[in-house]
Amino acid sequence: MGRVGTQGTRGGHLFLGVLKLRDKFSDRASAAFGLGPGEQRALQAAAARGDGNESPSRSPRMSPASRENNGRTRQKRAMGRKVDPLVKRLLDMKREVQQHLKTNNLSDALRILSDMMTFVGQTPLTNSTSAYNNNKTRTSAPQIPKGSNQRIHMDSSLVVDETIRLVTNRAFASPFGGPQAVERVHIGVQAIQMQLACRGALSKPYNTVPRWTLLRALMALTALRSNDVRHMERHFPNFNPSIQAFRILQRLITGGGVRESLQPGFTRLPLDERDFSMVLNSFVNDGKMDMAHKVVALQERTEHAPPLSPVAYSILIKGYGRSHDIENVKMILSQADSNGVIADTIMLNSVIDAYVNCDCVDEATRIFNSVRYSQTKDLAATGSSKEATSSQPSAQLNRRTYNIILKGLAKVGDLTQALKLSNEMRRAGLWDDITTNTLVNAAVIASEFNIASKILRNCTSMGNYRRGKEHPNIEAYTELLDGYGKAGMTDKAMGVLKLMQERGVEPNAITFTCAIGALARDKRISQAKKMFEYMEKTGVRATAVTYNTFIAGLVADPPTEDDKGGISDNGEALYAQYNKFVSEALILTRKMIANRVMPNAITISVLVDAMGRCNPPRMAEAQLLVKDLDKKEILPLTNERVATSLIKICGRCGDIQGASESFQMIQNPDVIALNAFLDACCRVGNLKLAFVTFKQYAAKGTHRSTKLGNRQIEPDVITYSVLLSALLSLNTNTAAKRARVLYRDMKRQGISADIGLVDV
Repeated sequence: MGRVGTQGTRGGHLFLGVLKLRDKFSDRASAAFGLGPGEQRALQAAAARGDGNESPSRSPRMSPASRENNGRTRQKRAMGRKVDPLVKRLLDMKREVQQHLKTNNLSDALRILSDMMTFVGQTPLTNSTSAYNNNKTRTSAPQIPKGSNQRIHMDSSLVVDETIRLVTNRAFASPFGGPQAVERVHIGVQAIQMQLACRGALSKPYNTVPRWTLLRALMALTALRSNDVRHMERHFPNFNPSIQAFRILQRLITGGGVRESLQPGFTRLPLDERDFSMVLNSFVNDGKMDMAHKVVALQERTEHAPPLSPVAYSILIKGYGRSHDIENVKMILSQADSNGVIADTIMLNSVIDAYVNCDCVDEATRIFNSVRYSQTKDLAATGSSKEATSSQPSAQLNRRTYNIILKGLAKVGDLTQALKLSNEMRRAGLWDDITTNTLVNAAVIASEFNIASKILRNCTSMGNYRRGKEHPNIEAYTELLDGYGKAGMTDKAMGVLKLMQERGVEPNAITFTCAIGALARDKRISQAKKMFEYMEKTGVRATAVTYNTFIAGLVADPPTEDDKGGISDNGEALYAQYNKFVSEALILTRKMIANRVMPNAITISVLVDAMGRCNPPRMAEAQLLVKDLDKKEILPLTNERVATSLIKICGRCGDIQGASESFQMIQNPDVIALNAFLDACCRVGNLKLAFVTFKQYAAKGTHRSTKLGNRQIEPDVITYSVLLSALLSLNTNTAAKRARVLYRDMKRQGISADIGLVDV
């Protein structure tokens, strides 16, 4: 269908039909008719006033000759009439936005949209040029224009609203994986914020955001992956998808700035439980359990909101299970019980999984067995059991329940019980690929590599899986390969790769990483490099974990102090060889940056620590490396892990000033950083500075004021071991007396002595 004209009966009827469907199908109408409702309405208003210029258009269902004659007639009629300059300017800007959206250039589309907002806010139609200034801050309430100005104001507001919808529709469209999705959703949120901030400059109802747009934003924000958000944190430091989702949820509840349907008789529907659950799950995935409870409280306080169901409790239990907080897991279970919530199968699985994650495998097994016993009794028609906790009538064991228990048994290394349970699953027809992967993991943890190989030989999935997807048993093969590698059986680890090739199991990035790590630890550097090259040739991109594993394998097993002191016969040769490995690691780090895989705190801390173990220590080179990364904004000097490594290397070189500077860079040092600095002080014989620092940060009853409030570092056995060893090395009565006082203080705090400490 061509563009809808404003002259003639047919064109007029079509245009009225578009207006009736504008609120519900505005985007579909825009795509179908070429012009959006705002553009059509602007042309209609111009035609009615007689002062507009109508663009030529085609009448639908015409012969070529009739269409040509009709077009000429319309062109003649359009002469002498002009569209309002404000609306025309906005329509041109809207077309620019559409062109940018065609090339997925949302950044420039947002920039033009911002110009449109500023342009509308500064128009004299609102009688207040400060309604929306260049800083996008509303300074005064504009007056509503009257007469023809009011019509122009309405038309311009509609064009702006349609442009915002074009941007948000593209921004909140799936997929939501990858850093690009984070940038896209961030632009969509900015577009919504622009419209809400410009409410005074737009006419009603276009100064509000449609409910369905906010719901799409809610879905997009909660679908973003945490790793992608962290990857883009440097570009969008103030963008927190979970917080933004929570604010949108609050707005949907209050209705402030929310546009409902304009259809007569429309009744706003209450929020669905899924809307609350999406935001709740987003906070749980981020580990922000305090905000998760705020979502629950919001759902409980909201009128007409659905009551808390097993879904909400399952999400909370999952969150506390991941954080290994068994006390809060029990608290949530108690609240669910007091509120009369009957656990379903999903909640049952969440409870068992939480207990497994909290290392309470015995309790998880007890709940599992009680439900299994209840099911057995039900099947025997002898009545249902009413056990405590999760043994409820509606909760039934399924394949996932069995796999969770299997994971728990693998975690504690109970291969015997895991094999028994897997046989039960096989008889019940519950065995799947996850069962295979979990059982292989159990065998590898128990160092039963032959059993793991047998399981893979008998249970590898041979079915066709979708192209582009990983083999369902890739995790099991990777687990076996890594087990062989960590056990020092490098040849057998490489044999797993050949076995995978024979069985059609393509290795992924984790598989290659484990293989490279095994070769690097075995100092087969040339083979590790070839494996790295083969990985890239197969199209598998190396990640930061791959590089870190390679670097860690290169610098593992440094020479000992005996080699340094000349006690060992080949100590000098060992240090020379180790220096070469560290140099190889530095070359690999530079290659990592060149390939745009940014090193993280683990990469640099491992590398700096290795440079400190060289003979002589390569301290100046390490400091230069860290400063260069900070200058390039790859990794800041204030990073706790990197600064701690610098403290250690300065301590080995006797540079107490450098160690002190690195320690002061850490905003909130932990006990590891404190111990490193105390060790550096003791190495240079500056016990006074060591005890002053200990008293300031870790002594009982003292608190250090920080931006996060008063905070005290809890000392551990290493803290006391460093100080006690330094005191006893003085070999004086005064030092021995002070050591006894310090030791008694350690015992009062409930810290047990390790092998290096004995009762004085």
